[in-house]
Amino acid sequence: MKTLILTIGHNTPTGRTWSAQDVRAAFEDVTGCEAYTAISCAGMWRGEAEPSTRLEVCALDDAEAARLLDLVPALAGALAQQCIMAELRECAVMFVEPAEAAALTA
Repeated sequence: MKTLILTIGHNTPTGRTWSAQDVRAAFEDVTGCEAYTAISCAGMWRGEAEPSTRLEVCALDDAEAARLLDLVPALAGALAQQCIMAELRECAVMFVEPAEAAALTA
C-alpha cells in the first residue's frame, strides 16, 4: 500500500492566488479522486512563505499510486504551478469500520 502526499502552493508566477477550495477542486477534476485529506499549511518557495494545501491520498495500490503520480504534471499545469512537491511512501493505513451497524446511528 502507498500514500501519495502533494503539497501545492497557492501563489502563481502570474500573481494569481488560489484558495484551498480551488486547489481541492483542481485536484478532483484532474485526478477524479474523491477520497483524500486536505490540510491547510504554510509553505516556503524560494525563500518566500505562501499559503499551501497538503493533499494526502492513503491506502493506494501500486497501480493507483502510479496513475495519480502520472497526473501531477497536469495538475501543476491546471494550477499554473512551477512545480508540486510530491512524496510517495509505503504505508500501513487501514480504514476501520464500526463493530456494529447500530454504532453508525448512535
